[in-house]
Amino acid sequence: MGSVQSGTEFKQELRAGHPKLGLFLNSHSPTVSEQLAHSGYDWLLVDTQHGPMGNERLSAMLSGIANGGAKSLVRVEGFHDRGGIQQSLDMGADGVLVPYINTAAEARQAVSCTKYPTTGTRSVYFPQRSMNKDGLLGYAGNWNKNGIISLQVETADCIKNIDEIAAVRAWTSSSSAKTTSACPWASTRNTNSRTCTLRRSSTPQRRRSSTPRKEQCHPRSFSFRHGTRRRISRQRIHLHQHRERSAPRPDASRRLRSRRRAHRQRKRQILDAQAHRALLVFQ
Repeated sequence: MGSVQSGTEFKQELRAGHPKLGLFLNSHSPTVSEQLAHSGYDWLLVDTQHGPMGNERLSAMLSGIANGGAKSLVRVEGFHDRGGIQQSLDMGADGVLVPYINTAAEARQAVSCTKYPTTGTRSVYFPQRSMNKDGLLGYAGNWNKNGIISLQVETADCIKNIDEIAAVRAWTSSSSAKTTSACPWASTRNTNSRTCTLRRSSTPQRRRSSTPRKEQCHPRSFSFRHGTRRRISRQRIHLHQHRERSAPRPDASRRLRSRRRAHRQRKRQILDAQAHRALLVFQ
């Protein structure tokens, strides 16, 4: 294969009628996965629904498939398997196959688990193996259009509801969808800014007047200010005196150390006397 296709180009060729050949892998061998990826297949699907592979083997298999240039898909347990979908995509899978879809509500839930907000509810975490190449913004910013989401038709109920299931949009390409996805974020930011503005306006602030201070003063306010300053100065003096009384004096700390030293000596004397009496008893 030449240059690696993006998920968007892969899906465009499918919709245009170009066939894509691939295999289902029930083996848990990373070596087999990588060899098949180098054999010219367009996609390889790792079947975790029926296969024996765990998360560590799945990560190695997806790495081998990506090294061979094929698109990697993972079949999860179902639309309820949010953890399996999240792990598969974070490990670097290009898409998932969700089996046992019976209703449009189940299809919407499956698609929501695979899409980042505000289109879906997929959790964002960095660093992950899927983000090693393009980074957080390069991967997460383009995933909603590059992700390959497949729904498996296998029950009679699914065939009855196939029109409603097929109407579930798994991508956002129209301008109206982009506008809709951007609206909640914009409204949230506007709401937060209005809240901050209300909080700031509710705080009382002192207004500064342009008139000189002497013109604002009452003729008899000088004596009031003078008395207020005298009271404040008296309070400061009392506070300073209280701090001086409460501060530890050097004489007091010296007496405290001497008392502790005398207490240790007295305790040592008592222990020595007890030991001496014990020796007399044993003799």
